[in-house]
Amino acid sequence: MSSTIINKSLSVKTIPFGNFSDKIIEYAATTFSPIYHHVVKKHWDNSRFARVRKNYYYSSFKDGIVEVYIPTFADKSRNMKYHRIIIKTLPYLDKEIMLDEAENLRKHIYVSKGHGPVGITDSTTIVLMARHISPAALIQYRKDKKLIYYGLKPK
Repeated sequence: MSSTIINKSLSVKTIPFGNFSDKIIEYAATTFSPIYHHVVKKHWDNSRFARVRKNYYYSSFKDGIVEVYIPTFADKSRNMKYHRIIIKTLPYLDKEIMLDEAENLRKHIYVSKGHGPVGITDSTTIVLMARHISPAALIQYRKDKKLIYYGLKPK
């Protein structure tokens, strides 16, 4: 499924990082949507519990981001606890970019749009994906590789 079929206003040129971001978001959708229907709905949306009525899944092709809330368990106060998984695609990645993006992704995107789950987020997994490392990190990697080749320790 290409991005132009899902949303005709977006083209591959306007999607950040082109087909890479498109495929990652598509794979996430094909992974997390069946989880709700085959696992979560059977255990938490039945005649006894009725606690998770829908799939809490947010994706944006324009931003290259996926945010999913998976219920873990219900506590004594009858609230659900959720595990938050967030996947973001970037054009390139290095240590500084990784730390900045991880700090920015700590806030809940789906909840801030007013659609989040009722309950507590007890844990979060942040996945940052990129096709390439940044040019500065690539230069440093090549320097370190050359030092290791000559038997020296990199800084």
